[in-house]
Amino acid sequence: MGYSEAETNIIASIARYHRKTLPKKRHESWQNLISKEDKTLVLEMSLILRLAASLDQRPDKVISSVQIKLRENILTIELLPLDRNHDLLLEKWNLGLCRNVIKELKNLDLKVI
Repeated sequence: MGYSEAETNIIASIARYHRKTLPKKRHESWQNLISKEDKTLVLEMSLILRLAASLDQRPDKVISSVQIKLRENILTIELLPLDRNHDLLLEKWNLGLCRNVIKELKNLDLKVI
């Protein structure tokens, strides 16, 4: 048992594209994805992984919960601290770095509170 070649390509692409750049047609890893469904899956899963990674920057847990709302074209992400002494500025700043990717991939504006 293991992953098929197609599954391995999907996993590798998610890992690659969850940081920095989005896929480009010239990228070999992007070309190796056979179907449109696989490409959509990679884009959506890499976005989710990018958002999760932006919330996990500290060695200690500081977020008690995340509330996500979608109204019209605005994706609102509200972070609630585990302790009132945690300001969550780092996590909010990191989420803000995802703003352009969210706009490009999903045509949504991001609001972080």
